[in-house]
Amino acid sequence: MSTSKRDRDYPQAEQTARMKAVTTGQVSGNGVGAASDEPPATEQATANINVPQPDDTVSTGNLRVLEFYSGIGGMHYALKAAGYEDAEVLKAFEINNVANAVYAHNFGKGIVSQNNIEALSAAHYNKFRADLWTMSPPCQPYTRQKSSKKEGSQDARAKSFFHLLDVLKTIEHRPKYLLLENVKGFEDSDSRDALVTMLASLGYHYREFLLNPLDFGIPNSRLRYYLVARSTARFTSCEQHTVDGSPFATVLPGMEAVEEPRALREFLETEKMDPPQTWKPAVVWKRTPLFDIVTPSLRRSCCFTKNYFHFAEGTGSVLQENEAISINDVWPTFLERQPAALASLAANTPVDVENPLVPLRMRYFTPREVANLLCFPTDFTFPASTSLKQQYRLLGNSINVLVVSRLMRFLLAES
Repeated sequence: MSTSKRDRDYPQAEQTARMKAVTTGQVSGNGVGAASDEPPATEQATANINVPQPDDTVSTGNLRVLEFYSGIGGMHYALKAAGYEDAEVLKAFEINNVANAVYAHNFGKGIVSQNNIEALSAAHYNKFRADLWTMSPPCQPYTRQKSSKKEGSQDARAKSFFHLLDVLKTIEHRPKYLLLENVKGFEDSDSRDALVTMLASLGYHYREFLLNPLDFGIPNSRLRYYLVARSTARFTSCEQHTVDGSPFATVLPGMEAVEEPRALREFLETEKMDPPQTWKPAVVWKRTPLFDIVTPSLRRSCCFTKNYFHFAEGTGSVLQENEAISINDVWPTFLERQPAALASLAANTPVDVENPLVPLRMRYFTPREVANLLCFPTDFTFPASTSLKQQYRLLGNSINVLVVSRLMRFLLAES
């Protein structure tokens, strides 16, 4: 099954159009995003999932790493997945205490530093003498979400990023390598312009990418901007794969052949399946037309955002477990019954209308399944204190480990 470029990027406008088409009964390709009443968090089960395995360990000497905006440790896992087992992560800087608890749960407490990045001096960062800086700055100033004002450098949440740029200009022991990840939209911002101007002035060689896990064999659309830079050698082997003169490569060198996405069923929990999600009538009858419904055999899913499980539109896909029934067969009945159900809801009376979608067995992807699609290893877990809502938010703010691991191999190839 091939995946079109349209499905790979899944821009918000097109996704919204698909959702609106559903409300008229024009359902195509199992595409119908989701609101919910949050059930209590349950103990997480670890499933035997066939996720990509780390490459062979690569000798990097004493590679010293600083993680900025470290979240739940995606960059750290990417280092391991890339084969750099002997790299030493000196510090992981993150202001979110819940994310730090998850990081410490998986990597130990000694690495995490819960400080405002802009509150620490250049001398503080200089003393680490790190070889590699990884960073995933706050995406809100650049995101394509409707609620974003796209203020770029004027957004207060970009302050720490510009502090790091100032630090790079002044410290004596600059990192040899840098890797940055952010949402699509960062490439059009003044923050990106300031970054590449600064890198060029300091003698760094850099490459920029817009990459999607779909092109790495992962059935999840998560188009992101990436920049890799190094001061040690030019990227002589890098051919920029551009479209319409864009400076942003869409394929990594050595990956000219796009990998066919695997089926979603390979990323689902098998040892312990939660029962189908029970949604309140208001969610069923008002919000179902906004869902992006996928089945285990499909090879794509929408990007999971931090609002998955809480809001409906454009936050991620919902799984239809029962593939024996097509949504196209039951959707006309749903539309016929919807007006009566909505009238009961408006009158604040019980909804005495049978839901024809129940046999589809629709549910949310579990946090473990979202982590699988982000290519986190099976030994990644959340502390018991992390609520279900927090797990979804943290995963929605994280990175795809496989994509970043490939970028790290490319960046550090000379080592």
